[in-house]
Amino acid sequence: MQDTVRCLNCVKMFEQCLNIEGDVAECGVGFGQTTFILDPHVLPTGKKLYAFDTFSGLPYDDQIITPDQCKRGEMNCGELFFSRFKALKKTSIKPVIGLIENTLKTYSSTKFCFAWIDLDLYQATSFAYKFFEDRMSRGGIIGFHDYGFIRCPGVKVVVDKEINYSKYEIIFLRNNCTFLRRK
Repeated sequence: MQDTVRCLNCVKMFEQCLNIEGDVAECGVGFGQTTFILDPHVLPTGKKLYAFDTFSGLPYDDQIITPDQCKRGEMNCGELFFSRFKALKKTSIKPVIGLIENTLKTYSSTKFCFAWIDLDLYQATSFAYKFFEDRMSRGGIIGFHDYGFIRCPGVKVVVDKEINYSKYEIIFLRNNCTFLRRK
């Protein structure tokens, strides 16, 4: 149920970006539940939906150490994602395989209207936010999953301490999801 609510929240937020310049990014795809729900909404717009992930699980343990934190290797869902992806006849999805710290750099000249960050780990979440911060079109939305979730303490650190609130405003905060709009 929680996963479905998260995906529907992403769709609602993306729908606010339909007429905003830029492509769509999902960072931390897992098995693609959000990706495959967003795709039919992105496809008619002509925008690309970049799906950034290692597709082999979390690449390292988090820098923020807690007993419950996510661990290296968890979320290894690439095989399931690609079996579903290959079955699509027409799609806006462009899988991008590798560490977020390496793969995002290739898109430094790309503008985005919507970015969904579900990377679980502090370092990757912080890097992704800093990457997208000035690449979002005015009115574009960045969303974070796992805000306040005990297994992903770094997401709360990024949202609470690293967001530039002179550029962004919180427009939604519930169900472990936070969405911010570029002013």
